[in-house]
Amino acid sequence: RQMCIRDSYGGFQNSFSYKGLQLDFLLTFVKQIARNSDFGNINTLPGAFYLGTGNQITSVSKRWQKPGDIVRIQRYTTGTSLNQSLLDVYGSDAAWSEASYMRLKNASISWKLPKKWFDYISLRECTLFIQGQNLFTISKFNQLDPETKSSTSLPILRVITMGVKVIL
Repeated sequence: RQMCIRDSYGGFQNSFSYKGLQLDFLLTFVKQIARNSDFGNINTLPGAFYLGTGNQITSVSKRWQKPGDIVRIQRYTTGTSLNQSLLDVYGSDAAWSEASYMRLKNASISWKLPKKWFDYISLRECTLFIQGQNLFTISKFNQLDPETKSSTSLPILRVITMGVKVIL
């Protein structure tokens, strides 16, 4: 079972420095379609119950409820026809959504302190820095993370690290 169809992917990495200040970053992009949370996961089909699944996704509240409603999700019933209808939708293009994204994967900024600031103490070099991973993502994907493409697991963590590098 294929969960994703990629058209293209890539990235842009660069580094800038000026008078002891340095900026580095990596920006990645992926153009893809993936199974969506509305109909794309057989274990979390709206209105269905499977062992091991938790809460329903919020899109189930956008189901058909009264005559005149024009929505993507049909009326829920207790009959077996619903399960067959959901399985039919699972195999159709309604189960796929645009999952392209652009993500600032890594970024860091550092400042090498001027040597004259610590000439009177026995330091050769001192650098202050802050680094970040997975700082932001731009996407129209309707699940937690377009990279993992999961409606049941957490997205990749955002990590920010600060520090001082000292060379004696």
